[in-house]
Amino acid sequence: MIYNWQRKWKLIGNEDKLEESFHNINKYRCLILLGEPGSGKSTELEKMYNDSNLSIFVDLRGVNSSADLKVKILVDNKDLDSLSEFYIYLDAFDEAVLNYKDIGDSLLKLLKNFGVNLKKVFLRITCRTGIWLDYLEDEFSKLWCKDEVKKYMLCALSDDDIKNSLDAEKIEYEKFYEEAINKNVYSLMKIPVTMKFLIDEYKVDQSFSNSKKNLYENGCIKLIEEPNKSKRQKLELVDEYDFNDRFYTAKVIAALTILCGTKYISHNMVKGYENLISSEISDLFSIYKKNINSVLKTAIFKSGNYGYEWTHLSYAEFLAANFINESFDFEKIIALIKHNYSEEKKTIPQLHALVGWLISINDKVFDWVFNNDFDIILLGELSSIDNKKKANIVERFITSDNNCGTRYFKYSIIEQLQCEETEKVIKRFLLGGYYTSTYKNYKVIQFSQTLKIKYSFDELLMGMAHGDNNISSYFCNKYLEYGNDELLTRLANILNDRIQKERKLNLMPSLRFKIYEMLYPKYISLQEKLDLMCKLLDEDNFYFESTFKESASKYSKDEIHEAIEYCEKVELSPKSKRTEAVVCHIIFTALLFNNDIQEQIKVLIIKYLECYKSFICLPEDSQVRRRLLKFIIELKYDFKKVELNDLYSNILKEDDIDWIRDQSEKGESYYDEISTIYQKKYSKEENVIKLIENPVKLKEIIKESQNDKNYNVWMNFIKLVFIDEVDIFEKLLSCWEDDYITERIEKLLGNEDIMSDIITLSVDYLENYNVLSSYKRHNISLEYDVSLICYYILSVSKSDSKIVDLIKVYRKWMCAILFENKFTNIHKELFCKFITIDKKYVLNWLFKQEILDSEDFDVKYSLILIIRNCLDEFIENEILKNFNKYKSNEFLCYVLLVNLLINNSKKAKAFVEEYILKFDNSLNSYDTEYKSVVAAYIFGQMNFDWKLVWKKIPNNEIKYDILLYIAQKASSHGFYDSNNINNFTNNNLISENQYAKFYIWIDVNANKTSKRDPLNSYINRIKESILYNLKKRNSKESREAIKYIWKSCYNEYIVQDLWKEIEYEYLKERWIPLKINEISAMYHNKQKTLIRNGADLLNEITNSLERFNKRMNGSKSIKHLLWNESNSTFTHKNEHALSNLIAFHLEYDLKETGVFVDREVEIRPKQGTDGSEKPDIVVQMKSGLNIHKNVIIYIEVKGSWHAEVSTSMESQLINKYMKNKSKYGIYVVGWYGEKASSIKNNEYSEIVDEFKSQAKELTDKYKVMVNTSVIDVSINT
Repeated sequence: MIYNWQRKWKLIGNEDKLEESFHNINKYRCLILLGEPGSGKSTELEKMYNDSNLSIFVDLRGVNSSADLKVKILVDNKDLDSLSEFYIYLDAFDEAVLNYKDIGDSLLKLLKNFGVNLKKVFLRITCRTGIWLDYLEDEFSKLWCKDEVKKYMLCALSDDDIKNSLDAEKIEYEKFYEEAINKNVYSLMKIPVTMKFLIDEYKVDQSFSNSKKNLYENGCIKLIEEPNKSKRQKLELVDEYDFNDRFYTAKVIAALTILCGTKYISHNMVKGYENLISSEISDLFSIYKKNINSVLKTAIFKSGNYGYEWTHLSYAEFLAANFINESFDFEKIIALIKHNYSEEKKTIPQLHALVGWLISINDKVFDWVFNNDFDIILLGELSSIDNKKKANIVERFITSDNNCGTRYFKYSIIEQLQCEETEKVIKRFLLGGYYTSTYKNYKVIQFSQTLKIKYSFDELLMGMAHGDNNISSYFCNKYLEYGNDELLTRLANILNDRIQKERKLNLMPSLRFKIYEMLYPKYISLQEKLDLMCKLLDEDNFYFESTFKESASKYSKDEIHEAIEYCEKVELSPKSKRTEAVVCHIIFTALLFNNDIQEQIKVLIIKYLECYKSFICLPEDSQVRRRLLKFIIELKYDFKKVELNDLYSNILKEDDIDWIRDQSEKGESYYDEISTIYQKKYSKEENVIKLIENPVKLKEIIKESQNDKNYNVWMNFIKLVFIDEVDIFEKLLSCWEDDYITERIEKLLGNEDIMSDIITLSVDYLENYNVLSSYKRHNISLEYDVSLICYYILSVSKSDSKIVDLIKVYRKWMCAILFENKFTNIHKELFCKFITIDKKYVLNWLFKQEILDSEDFDVKYSLILIIRNCLDEFIENEILKNFNKYKSNEFLCYVLLVNLLINNSKKAKAFVEEYILKFDNSLNSYDTEYKSVVAAYIFGQMNFDWKLVWKKIPNNEIKYDILLYIAQKASSHGFYDSNNINNFTNNNLISENQYAKFYIWIDVNANKTSKRDPLNSYINRIKESILYNLKKRNSKESREAIKYIWKSCYNEYIVQDLWKEIEYEYLKERWIPLKINEISAMYHNKQKTLIRNGADLLNEITNSLERFNKRMNGSKSIKHLLWNESNSTFTHKNEHALSNLIAFHLEYDLKETGVFVDREVEIRPKQGTDGSEKPDIVVQMKSGLNIHKNVIIYIEVKGSWHAEVSTSMESQLINKYMKNKSKYGIYVVGWYGEKASSIKNNEYSEIVDEFKSQAKELTDKYKVMVNTSVIDVSINT
């Protein structure tokens, strides 16, 4: 049955935004629609497609190549020319046959091909949570714009949705809900696929299974049984024995589907697709073809374009996990799920959902994942694990430095961890004062709220006394929730005690106000409440708007009189934000009353405005606002220091027009003035549009302006159209983003006759207007802005000849105007032309001492621009020649030098090095510009020559100043702004490795210097910017650089999060699915294992040596082969005998028995006993499907009697054999007993531990992988 569910979507990244229907979000150009497995993404997308016209729908599960995608999105640009809009719906990005990155890149290429028609295209694409590639969102934002690209999450089923589906099935909601709560499966009611399972199960006997696993199992059984009776009879699915075979067959097909990375099962090969072939499954797994065919025709599969596919992928993941758990031992399961490219033993990203099921049914797998790949632990069924594990998971989340440690984290999942042990963990962290980290405290609070933990009264008081703002606020809220008389009385006493001791209440501002309102009037007096508000409110913000009406309604007439009297006595000061907020609150509250308190409130309004000039905020209630305006109008002659027109404009809202007219009609003459203010605020655009649309009127203005040499009329026109209208040209010059403004400007500029006159008039105006009177910013008047608009008009005109003429005549004016803050691309373009025309003049003008010395005059944009776009030998020489003129301006010095060095200026490098070394002998009293020169050298010369300079600076304070300077200037350049990355972060001359070293260098030096406050934020900005740039490069080298930073700065959660994201994408792209014959071989031969990399081979050889050790000490021991016997006396043979015996064992154990799946292994023992410097045994595995290069493992064998047995692991195995050849080695010690040992320990178990510890230490030291094995070959003599 299809249910009429009204699904909602939640904007990701904005948790405050309400859930929205698709109808409300359909306005955006690009929608990325994410959801959990089984949440109904595809169903919702199909609904959208069915409701739209002029659209195409593509199921990405059937896209096998870039060419295939192009064919499916076959939209001709010529067709788009005639359309106003066109929709593209792409389903199941996470299940695409193509590599995710390949399909993402192909999609971007197709979209770019639309060209100008892209503005007509609307894209909707679905994907599983955690799989989506974030870089695609950035690329989509470039194609459209950031505000048109939104990422939404499909919300869980609402209560109304659940009720609607139960009504359709004629099931009582209350009983269904009660059973779900009792069986702890309520969360499964929120997911469409499991909700359907629950309904089907409930219809049988009005009960549920108590786990997600059982629910899926029962649901899959029903689908495999085929719920359609007529279809079941047609397929002859009647006998229980047949069903068991079918269920087993479905599990095999599921495992093959997931592990082989394919979507389709077909009876024949399909060209271009890696399908599973039914006959091959039958042959390799001994399954009747009849069973395969019948399973494929049941409801758990559906027929697709290229064969059969699963009705829902989550069914396959569940059944596959069960098959793998039943068919393979723990070591083989780990071999199947662990990625062979991951040094940290991460699981294969494409198998995360499968692993989620495995950790729910296999304790060993759970422990392995918990220790090695914790990020995916939440994909398991957490409600079924034991309480100790639940507590361990919560503690791991709380103590992690990053944002809860997993891409799959959701607080709703944490509900499954509810238990007594979990509560103890959370209380320990909340009440024990474990952390001063605000972020970690916030996480603990979120866990406490999600799990709805109850606290005793004493625990609440302890929490309120906590030093952390968030925690104390949380417990105050809890206090108010419990809200009985005893608690609130105690709370009032605590607050009054703080007032008397003048101690600030460590609570959120909004919560403080809420507390005062709850305590008043029963527990505290009005005087006490106002005292609390004046002394304990937050200084920066006052959060009372949302509770204003509720709060105000509590005052009686007598109380508001008392409050006004209190405010009249309070001393007001512009610096007193708390008092300002309280008085403002009382004024607005009083305005709700009738005119009984008119005189009192008027006096208070005058007192308030004389001090603060305007109101801290305005109430939404229009009645209160208009009453306030009326009072101010009546009092207008009593104000002395208040600018009334500005105040009126501030209070007026757009919906006040009818009220103003009513007042005027009543004969209130002053409202004519208010009406004028209103018109100026809200009706100006209408007048401007009329003016622009009236060429005759424009001609009159132009003609009048030409005759009026003081240009007042022209200036008024310019001010009206371009200045007073919310930075219209700023919008115009930023790609014409505002359609409304674009239309207006096009009307003005589209009339060539008028535009020609405007250009001429602009030139005339500039010739006659003396903009040169002062170029210092604080003296530039409004006329300067008008002249700037004229310049803009010239820019838009694209008249090169006019610009050239203007430059020649008004060089000085051009220089001055280029330093306007609104420095646009047109500025840059024209400035470069200016430099080309008159280079020498520009530089001479820039290097005038009066300009260089001006603190208000910002020249950085021009100077950087010269170097970026116009740098040649002349400019380079001029800058260096004039260095002494501007070296006292340390910022200018820094800007020029860093850009010269980044542009690889050899002269600048030599100049700076010579300059820096001059100060070598007097670094304790360096000149002010010294730090800027060193900083420029560090930024601009990333080949690390600057480290030599750094080492020569003996004074740590100077080092600190330089470091702080670097961070400040990087920040002020827009270094952190991803839309304005400066030369440093975009410079291709700086390698990824250099960026990484610089990151670590600045981190280390920042930590070594004194902990001054400004350093932290500046340093963090520059570090984040470096990480952003490395991520943006998206190369093998940038990945290695981020990894290098991650290993060196492991405790930084930003680095952790970025590395996890990079590693996830890296592993996802490099997974090579298994072949069906590999899985079959492992399934039929329990000894066979899967080798994916050198680490797997190393561990398997180590396991083989353990088997050899057991064999040596078993009932049929062959130890005598290693000893000589003479006259009942035993002497050990040399190491060569043991080495040969081990090689013989490995040859048999690893090759003859066929332990490895589809791998060729070569085992080479050392020949002879000449003592040559060669390893005893070399094991080599040749490259294959899952191994990208040959793997070599060196094995060194030493007898316990050998004098160097304790040191040869490092000196011989690692430093001689493995060095520069292999990163894998095994050190084997033959234990010949106490009498034949040079090892200090005599106990076999202690010796084993000693060598294991040594192997671990050397592995970390040399960044290699060394295992050890101690073989007991001792005999009783």
